[in-house]
Amino acid sequence: MMSFWRFLSMPLAALLSVATAQAEPVTLPGTSITIEVPEGFEVAREFSGLQNPETSASFLIATLPAEAEPQLSALFETMEMARTAFSARGIDITGEIDLEEEATPHPAYSGVQQAQGVEFTKWLALYTGEEVLLVTYQSPPEVADPPETIEAVFNSIRFGAALSLEEQLAALPYRVTDLGGMRITGTSAGSAVSMTIGEADIDPESKQPFLFIAPSLGNAFVETPDPLTESARLLGSISTVEIGEVESEADVSVAGWPGKRLEATAVDRDSRRDLRVVQWVGFSERSYIRIIGLAPADLWDEALPAFEAVAAGVAWRQ
Repeated sequence: MMSFWRFLSMPLAALLSVATAQAEPVTLPGTSITIEVPEGFEVAREFSGLQNPETSASFLIATLPAEAEPQLSALFETMEMARTAFSARGIDITGEIDLEEEATPHPAYSGVQQAQGVEFTKWLALYTGEEVLLVTYQSPPEVADPPETIEAVFNSIRFGAALSLEEQLAALPYRVTDLGGMRITGTSAGSAVSMTIGEADIDPESKQPFLFIAPSLGNAFVETPDPLTESARLLGSISTVEIGEVESEADVSVAGWPGKRLEATAVDRDSRRDLRVVQWVGFSERSYIRIIGLAPADLWDEALPAFEAVAAGVAWRQ
């Protein structure tokens, strides 16, 4: 699965959208989630959630596997536990907000997050029911959405009937035409997909191979970056592993976009298991699509052909 730590580290971006602000709750495309859209916000096109095109503030909703619920519920149990857990990811929790019981039994937490030298306002809330949702609000430092507006949106979130995996995949902005023998474990934020070789849907000890596909959320760059430099930065940003030596780099095409392929050694931060990682990043002028394959070193020969097959079969929907 895409871990919620990777979800939390997703950058805030100036995002495209498809719907106008509405007073009544709307169902987010590709999900069963309904949410009220506050003034100035729109339903986002490139992820599950809302965005304000004028201020770049956003509400981002990630659907996570049911197996993640015990771990996440523990983190949201008290402000002290949340502060300890999220501080390691650059989020400073400063406030606790009691949400309506009808929305979620868990409190929301507010604070700030440091990202690329900028301090963003951050709210987080956990919803458990038919599905497990991690919802974040984030905004640049100059944006000041009233706390009561943010809280009202968090209180408006409701579950509908869960979508099938096929319906979730059909809502992604790209197609995966070859699974290479891998098994899809789920989608996240309406844009990312995860898959594995093995029986577990989540794997905190990195015992089995996993692959993740995730495009950037809208315009990721002010100007087009150097592909090798940006690929190396993205590789080093994987929060659950320590990257060792980059053993190879090559020019590639990813979903029709020119890009880079990097292959490296790595170590799982928690289990200290030896890993190998391969990353493909395809670049447009302002965006990218990223494919990451991780596997235990002793399973690499089995996993790499599957990773290569998936990467070669990713294509944007027309």
